[in-house]
Amino acid sequence: GSGSQESFFNDRLSTSLAFYTLSKTNLPTIDPEDEEYKILIGKQTSKGIELSVNGEITPLERSFNYAYTHAEVTKTNDETYPVGTQLANISPSQFNLWTSYLIRKGPVKGLSFGGGWYFQGKSYGNMAHTIDLDAYHLVDCFVAYKRSFYKISANLKNVFNQEYYTGSQGNYLLFPGSARTLMVMLAVNFKKAQDMFANSIIKKIIVKLHLYTGLILGLVITLICLSGTAIVYKPELEKLSVKDIAFVKPASRTVPPQTLLENVRCEYPQAKINNMVLYGGEDCAYSFRTTFPDEKGRIQIYVNPYTGEVTGVDRYRHKVFQWLYDFHVNLLLKKQGATIVALSGFLLIFLTLSGFLLLPKRRIFSVSRKNGLEMPSFSSRIPS
Repeated sequence: GSGSQESFFNDRLSTSLAFYTLSKTNLPTIDPEDEEYKILIGKQTSKGIELSVNGEITPLERSFNYAYTHAEVTKTNDETYPVGTQLANISPSQFNLWTSYLIRKGPVKGLSFGGGWYFQGKSYGNMAHTIDLDAYHLVDCFVAYKRSFYKISANLKNVFNQEYYTGSQGNYLLFPGSARTLMVMLAVNFKKAQDMFANSIIKKIIVKLHLYTGLILGLVITLICLSGTAIVYKPELEKLSVKDIAFVKPASRTVPPQTLLENVRCEYPQAKINNMVLYGGEDCAYSFRTTFPDEKGRIQIYVNPYTGEVTGVDRYRHKVFQWLYDFHVNLLLKKQGATIVALSGFLLIFLTLSGFLLLPKRRIFSVSRKNGLEMPSFSSRIPS
């Protein structure tokens, strides 16, 4: 390959042009002396040109890229895909144009936004050229805000939600492109943040928020963990609470699951069956997790797997297990509780980030030849 690169206007505009030839050799192809065997003499070649222009001559930053590729079979004994056959999943033309604008002064200094257009030409999904991958174009956009120690950005991919395929594997598998996607990212430079917050009133505020958030969140997480620990042993505790219907006498053969399901539906036609639970030992009954239209809460129906007989029903509505499960999921506050549990995850992220900002500026540990790994003791005063 060969190419050149030039810059203009004090490096505010740069261009590059490249020509290339890539060859892939020793590909398996039919042995002319025995068609049942392959010999490694096949060859595929790609030739192309790439043009790139990037610059900031005006307040707008622009980027332009174009690529042309011609990829074909250049040596083979296979008449199915003779010399000159265009390779699969390689588009001859690709083009993209990107523009962005950065505000450098004023109250919103550091705000940037922009967008771009990407085009890919038609290609073939297989070597036989029986599958066409249509040309497609995509529009993306973004907005970002950058300060001295952090940057937050939002990227919207495939703005118009175009349907397209990026490639194919053989004759049966197509790879669809991504639908409209929104990505939000936060990047933090903790060293700069620590330097900025070292002696500022913001640090005192963050310390207070870190402290009280930790106290509240610690209580919530402790309660969730304790209830979760109890739920781990729920299957065993459930059976002990209803051992008269949960335990059966083992036999040599079990009834098919379909028969058990039919027996439950015959006994309780109003039940909506969610799933069948098989846990325990040979002396344990199978159970069906169900709900009834005229009753609240989950209802467990136990069935003898050896006889098919329904042994009994266990209603969860007023049981400790249901209370524990509801407490673990939503703190007994239903939708509001589920929101609190979800919010706890975001608060935990805040605690982690603020903890990094409040770390003392010194090494956490050191290694010496004499004493090995040393953990220094230090104390940090919390500003009032």
